[in-house]
Amino acid sequence: MSKIYGEGEEEGWFQATLQWKIGSGDKVTFWEDAWLGRYNLITLYSRLFSLSLDQGMIVGEVKVWESSEWHWRDMLRYISTGTIKREAKDMHIWREDSTCDFLVRSAYECLVNHGFGHSYCIFN
Repeated sequence: MSKIYGEGEEEGWFQATLQWKIGSGDKVTFWEDAWLGRYNLITLYSRLFSLSLDQGMIVGEVKVWESSEWHWRDMLRYISTGTIKREAKDMHIWREDSTCDFLVRSAYECLVNHGFGHSYCIFN
């Protein structure tokens, strides 16, 4: 029986052929169980797992229901708000002005309003 199901940390052939199909996400661990393919996320993304605050959580805890849709929370949800355009170049924009163009007036207001005053002057 141990060769079929495995012993201790060792996985048997039967376990190796199983994959979770997600329903409500109340039984499947996000990192440890294989639910997105043949391998678990720890195997595929071990460095990310080592930094994760979601270790030991089940899939249902990492996603949230909004209306009738299931959405990723935290990092993946935040990243998905970004827009990538293949034909555009990466560039800095000035977020302190609605036009996103750098203006000396808005830079001065930024320094004054954020309490940096003269001690933060970049021309020193």
